[in-house]
Amino acid sequence: MKSKPADGRKWKSMAKEFDCAPFIHPVNYCLAATSRMEPIIGSNEASWVLECKKGTWLWCGEEDAYLENSRKTLALLEKRGFFEKVDAESRRTARELEKTAAGIRDAPLSGLGDRELVETYRRLFDKWLDLNAWGHVVNLADFDHNMLTEKITGMLEKRIEETGAPVAAAEAFGILATPAEKTGLQEQEENFYGIVSLAAEGLGGAAGEATSRKLLSMPYVSAALDDHARKYDWLNYNYSGPTILDRRHFAELAASELRQGVNGEEKLREMREKQAAVLEKQAALEKALKLGKKELHWIRVARSFMYLKALRKETVFYASRCAAPLVGEIAGRLGITPWLAHHLAIDEIEDALAGKKKVGKAVEERAEYCVVYHDAKGAKIFTGDEARAYSSRIYEQEAGDVSELKGTPACAGTAKGIVKIVVRIGDIAKMDKGDILVSSATNPNLLPAMKRAAAIVTDEGGITCHAAIVSRELGIPCIVGTKVATKALKDGDVVEVDAVNGKVTVVKRA
Repeated sequence: MKSKPADGRKWKSMAKEFDCAPFIHPVNYCLAATSRMEPIIGSNEASWVLECKKGTWLWCGEEDAYLENSRKTLALLEKRGFFEKVDAESRRTARELEKTAAGIRDAPLSGLGDRELVETYRRLFDKWLDLNAWGHVVNLADFDHNMLTEKITGMLEKRIEETGAPVAAAEAFGILATPAEKTGLQEQEENFYGIVSLAAEGLGGAAGEATSRKLLSMPYVSAALDDHARKYDWLNYNYSGPTILDRRHFAELAASELRQGVNGEEKLREMREKQAAVLEKQAALEKALKLGKKELHWIRVARSFMYLKALRKETVFYASRCAAPLVGEIAGRLGITPWLAHHLAIDEIEDALAGKKKVGKAVEERAEYCVVYHDAKGAKIFTGDEARAYSSRIYEQEAGDVSELKGTPACAGTAKGIVKIVVRIGDIAKMDKGDILVSSATNPNLLPAMKRAAAIVTDEGGITCHAAIVSRELGIPCIVGTKVATKALKDGDVVEVDAVNGKVTVVKRA
């Protein structure tokens, strides 16, 4: 799979992912975008470069080609039926991936032959590619360049000016673009507080002394925790684990809530009232702004895409968790660790299991550092000097000496606090309540830190990114797409976040 770099093209840094490797190897990551987009939007992506350093990824693309496909996608979304098809196919492919993954989770993999094992993986991977091909439409509409966000914000600004409505465009956007459907994380939270309420009823006046052991000794609570863990044990798995939650984890969380005097019924009521309030605000704002057919169409697109982005990520995390036994079985047969198995492409796994090729030092080097080049013809993996040659052509936006950053408001509001750079799970411990969380891009593993934050600021993302979705669920001011926040700011800086106007101002340097 090695060859010399084809030319001296420059590669723009588009996004960072941390601690992740979908199913088996990053060589698979962009194949959906580079080879499966033509039937959907009329053309494939030209090519991508993915730089991988011990699980940290830098995703890079050819900017002009990406922007051209993004403009094409926005034009298609104007046409009757295209948006509806994207919405329907995204949901269908998510259901199919979830169903296929669930079938693998408890399958007797040790009884399968080597060929059957590879075929099982291919089935899962094909479903993953289908989901991500449709999901890439969402990326093309708004990722990195924020075309969709700017289009809708421009429409809202015009309507606000015409109607004189007393609302900022960013605030209106945050209200109108919030999906009515619950994400998997929201459903999990509701189900969890239902268990807390159930446990409190059983414990009566002793709820303040709750322990996980007590909860697990109550048959009906224990059964509810079993069901909850079965459905949501993937929450902290991300792409490659290894954390799989169990009923004891959720029992301890529930016991902790009870000891702190949290009322499960009140929490559930608050969540439902909050959702109802959003729907009321949306209806009132649509009326006040006198939104027409065209504006309402794009609001529907924004709501759908925010939901679909969350659905896709949650489905991939669930599928990755279900694939853990599969990765483990492959690794065991090859006599390597699951981490190294994550760095093998499918054809390499097939050859290795068939005894045609040994997994040697090259894969260990790849796991440490490699660059993957993708185009419509496939993928090539580079290590050593060849990888560094590609790396030298990657460029990122420089921060410079700035006292003010600008980005896209994802959830309106203001806050002032101390900056904490949080990009990995290990960074969560330094977050105190009221700090300003600054990240390249958030993911579900960082949720505990996000809940402590007074505001969230990211380098990347638009209305459909994880930070935007979660900040709206939590009601935390959020600005995304600053490009350089993690470079311009550092731990200990004091900043003011104005998520109404999309500005981050440095008040005091650490």
